[in-house]
Amino acid sequence: MKKQRVRIQDVAEVAGVSPTTVSLVFNGRAHSIPEATKRHVREVALRIGYRPHAAARALATGKTQRIGVILNTPDSLVYQSAYHSPILSSILASLPRYDYNMVLHSAHFPDWQSQAADIQSGLADGAILIGREGADPLTFALLENGFPIVCISYHVDHPACFAVDCDNEGGVQMALEHFLSIGRKRIFCAIPQTESSWTKERTQSAVRFAQQHPEIELLVADWPSMGDHTPTAWIDALKQLPFFPNALLIDSEYIGRNFVESAVAQGLHIPEDIAVITINSTEVSATAHPPISSLWQPLDEIAATAVEMLVAIINGQLPSERIRRFPMRLDVRASTVGGWG
Repeated sequence: MKKQRVRIQDVAEVAGVSPTTVSLVFNGRAHSIPEATKRHVREVALRIGYRPHAAARALATGKTQRIGVILNTPDSLVYQSAYHSPILSSILASLPRYDYNMVLHSAHFPDWQSQAADIQSGLADGAILIGREGADPLTFALLENGFPIVCISYHVDHPACFAVDCDNEGGVQMALEHFLSIGRKRIFCAIPQTESSWTKERTQSAVRFAQQHPEIELLVADWPSMGDHTPTAWIDALKQLPFFPNALLIDSEYIGRNFVESAVAQGLHIPEDIAVITINSTEVSATAHPPISSLWQPLDEIAATAVEMLVAIINGQLPSERIRRFPMRLDVRASTVGGWG
């Protein structure tokens, strides 16, 4: 025999409250109800097996109490990304504070239009988009349709775009000042030259620093084509540059780690021959051989702030800042000051 579904009325009777009170607790409208009462209602509901009907709640409140999360590529988590993992962990830790759950939009779609349709299909009340590239058409489409979103680590030129990022310009300046402080004046900044906001900001900062310090040679470009990824190829790539650098700012921790280990294999000394700084300062840089100086981003704080902003937007409360930025920190390790090995 099919077990009869536990109703709101059943919870109310056992808890000794009205059905309206139970409904308010599970529909996210219990602002005037004492915390002890809300806790009691939830405990009774759990004990007698009451499960709120998501579709009915969404119909009653106009909200799903779910937030969508869109990665820059569907396979961003396949390799346990040191960038995406802490962001997702922080989002998951923050959502219960606002009585929200997460929907991860990680499937492949034939085009961005299909992905936009899926995101706006009623699965979630809004979405957080992480690290999208360039003038992303998906981001623009969601903004044009009035769908609540917050961007992490990038933004687009749209009046409704709200974003959370690190201080890209300040971080690059900090790294270049560190190079100058250790006497390095031939600097290659390996930064992808794309339409993404973060690559533009980092490039602008490097160019401005070079203008302020005419005594240095500085080149900003994407990493040169290497063909194969042997240790010899990494060094040959640098030889293609207008000058052979004695300092590298590398936008990717993974490329930075490969480079320093390849350089050591080729007989170069880090940092005596080439000092290296990467961006994102996780275990990828910290456990390299040698450990790499790196610009740290407060990814957990960035993600928690994105959740807070998105919930406010969903509730019709626009944040006072369109782009919230957090300062970077330079974690100095052996790749710039020596003492390793």
